[in-house]
Amino acid sequence: MREHTSTHTDSAPFSQVRVGWLRRSLQRPAGPLFVVGVSMPCGILIHTLGLYSDINKLYVRDTLWQHRLPYIDYPLEYPVLLGGFMWLLGFVPGLWGHFFATSALLACCGLFIVWAAPQFAGANRWHLALAPALPLYVALNWDLLGVAALVGALFAVRRRRDGLGAVLLASAVWLKLFPIVFVPLILLERLCQRRWRDAAWFGGLFAAISIAINIPVAVGFGPAGVQLRAGWLYFFRFNQLRPIEPNFWSLFADWHLTIAQINRASALRVIAGWAIIGALFGWRRWSGARSSAALLVPAGLASLAWWFFINKVYSPQYSLWLLVLLALAAAPRRLFVTFALVDLVYFIASFTVHLPWNQSVLMPAMVLRECAILGVIAWSVGRVALGSRRATGDVVLAPRGRAAGQRRGGEHRPCEVPPARARYGVRRSGVEAGGDGAGGAG
Repeated sequence: MREHTSTHTDSAPFSQVRVGWLRRSLQRPAGPLFVVGVSMPCGILIHTLGLYSDINKLYVRDTLWQHRLPYIDYPLEYPVLLGGFMWLLGFVPGLWGHFFATSALLACCGLFIVWAAPQFAGANRWHLALAPALPLYVALNWDLLGVAALVGALFAVRRRRDGLGAVLLASAVWLKLFPIVFVPLILLERLCQRRWRDAAWFGGLFAAISIAINIPVAVGFGPAGVQLRAGWLYFFRFNQLRPIEPNFWSLFADWHLTIAQINRASALRVIAGWAIIGALFGWRRWSGARSSAALLVPAGLASLAWWFFINKVYSPQYSLWLLVLLALAAAPRRLFVTFALVDLVYFIASFTVHLPWNQSVLMPAMVLRECAILGVIAWSVGRVALGSRRATGDVVLAPRGRAAGQRRGGEHRPCEVPPARARYGVRRSGVEAGGDGAGGAG
């Protein structure tokens, strides 16, 4: 009988062994990292087969192999820190050497984002791992650099490491300007908590790092004395003069609005939306809303989604920012999947411009995308206003050391403080409970 069992085991198909190993690998905490580690190289491979990439375009357009200094020797339409990365990676020899080196760096950023997601209460990194956006956009543009810096900044701020958070957030802003929406929210939260010194420290350090990043290329000396370089100002002028792309304003094409009129209307509406979101966020923090999940990420998500919705330009890779923030904010699976699928439809429509039927498909896809962004705005604003019904307590991440029960089986697990105890400032594992978002113990 024993011999029969051994024979049956030995004759088991090798395919069953491989399927079992794959299933066990996906069930482990590193499962999402494994999936992303496979999908992103596939996305990079697609670009080598002919799919458009800004990485290759700018390498050729700006002759990066000549190592000219951006903003000084030639203008660049991207923020300063990203220009510095592009210049450094220009030392990698050859077009494809530069492409693969840049793509590898961006893939590492994607892995970091998926790894860091569980550090946020309720975040599900399987959402990020299975979303088409990471493999589709990993080598399209440099957005993953800014997204990774933003995630690191939010993680540091949640752990009350404001110095590191300010440095990372300033870096994120000058990689891609979008994370700037989080700066007033973090400062507002500090002020609502009467943490005056923390607000001054965070704001001052953010300003100092921003100046240090920009000064070397922004300021030059000419016949008229000290002046701002035209190459540095080009980033702002380029975005001011940039024509509209398929977005909200395309619906008003019959009005024949000028670029200046659209810029003015967009700015007023964006600022008004940010003011409403900021006021709602500040009211929730001032009223001591602690039983809900973190408010900072949903408030930042609402601000950024509103910006994307009303802005005259929307590039397909912008959805990376919204998908990552949706995952960190613990958005419902239905909302996340819906937005990811709509983004996939828009990606296909926007990258088939050479096909004759594209114009009849691109506009409906754009309208569908704008509706999906409105859904993201509605959910995130509702999350800030009402909190999370599923929240059972504030999540507390100890700034240093290991809190009891935080590590189980090698995986970091946040401590949960019941709402009643968190409300009265009960300390647990050496960290003060009673806070969410940027300024809370979570």
